[in-house]
Amino acid sequence: MEKQLLLHFSQAEKALSKAENNNYSDSQKQAYQKSLFLLLEAIRKRVDSPAVFSPNEINDIKGEINFIFKSLEFLGSSILNLIPYEVVSCLDKALADWTSPGQRYIIVTSLINNAEAFGFDPTLAQNEAFYVHLESKYGIAFNGRLVQINIPKTLARDYLISGIHYHELGHFVDSKYSITNSVTKVLFDTLLSGQFPAGKIAEILRFLPALNPVLQGQHPNQYFRFCQFHVAEYFCDLFAAQYVGDCSNNHLQYIAWAQQAGPTHPATQERIAVISDFLSGRPNVIVDLLNDALPQIVKKKLEIRHENVNEGDFYAFLPPIIENDRQLHGIFAAGVRVWRSNWDAFGNKMAMDRSRQSEKMYTIINNLIEKSVGNYIVTQKWNEQTNP
Repeated sequence: MEKQLLLHFSQAEKALSKAENNNYSDSQKQAYQKSLFLLLEAIRKRVDSPAVFSPNEINDIKGEINFIFKSLEFLGSSILNLIPYEVVSCLDKALADWTSPGQRYIIVTSLINNAEAFGFDPTLAQNEAFYVHLESKYGIAFNGRLVQINIPKTLARDYLISGIHYHELGHFVDSKYSITNSVTKVLFDTLLSGQFPAGKIAEILRFLPALNPVLQGQHPNQYFRFCQFHVAEYFCDLFAAQYVGDCSNNHLQYIAWAQQAGPTHPATQERIAVISDFLSGRPNVIVDLLNDALPQIVKKKLEIRHENVNEGDFYAFLPPIIENDRQLHGIFAAGVRVWRSNWDAFGNKMAMDRSRQSEKMYTIINNLIEKSVGNYIVTQKWNEQTNP
């Protein structure tokens, strides 16, 4: 067993050695990796000792080695020439709206060879106890917690689907504060105690049909998880809509328009209705349910957090000028609107074979969004350095 442990350690040592010269997009990731080297050396002292390890000790060391591997997996797609820097910069700003300055999170991306591989991996972001364990045991402190957003490798520079990334960030915010778990508990308590507004019961059943059996007297426990999953998806849809408007609606309509409510996701048409009501300021029981609870949980509310940019710049083939963080998020919705517009508005400047028009438009809009976001982020960082 000790030899197998040494093999595992040697594998981690080799993997970390290969990553030693990685050039990351910011100093936070570099500092995190430096702590991984300190951890490797601390583990080396243990595995090089002549002591015979108990099964519990082996399992303990194995977990620490696996932590190194998982961290490298998260950091692997975050080196300078791979990370979708513009996307991550925008997500960083959105996350800052929902965390306090003392809470340090590092958004990293894993680029997956799967065109549908969008997701949030909670493995390290939710493992605060393990970070505490490492600091207590070895005196090694990590400068932040890695929040991994999975992105399809082929779509890493696609800004017309950025709403999905905000949705996945919403899953992190939800898990960090146990938002939908708390909201679902309140919902069940008020329904079962007869305190839920009678005039809203039909509407809540429309969006959360798994509540029907509960109101008919069936045991609530088996339906709680279904409702929690559905509330989570509504929350993440709305979290994204705050920043990117109805971008998510376009994607949902295309990939899952006819999808009915299932164990993990609400019906697509109901998700779109909730987003539309929120953006239009129309009353909606799901929005109200979440916004009634959020101030007590996280001292925040779901609200519009984006502004329009000058879309005319797109038609002049110029990167729109972004003036503030709200416009930074709004650039994605603007790009989608331009994509959905009449391309003839681009005029004679779009001299091209009509059969390749969509490809050309796709490239132009993506490039302009990338330059617009990049210009804003670079200018902002420059101003922070020159005017600390």
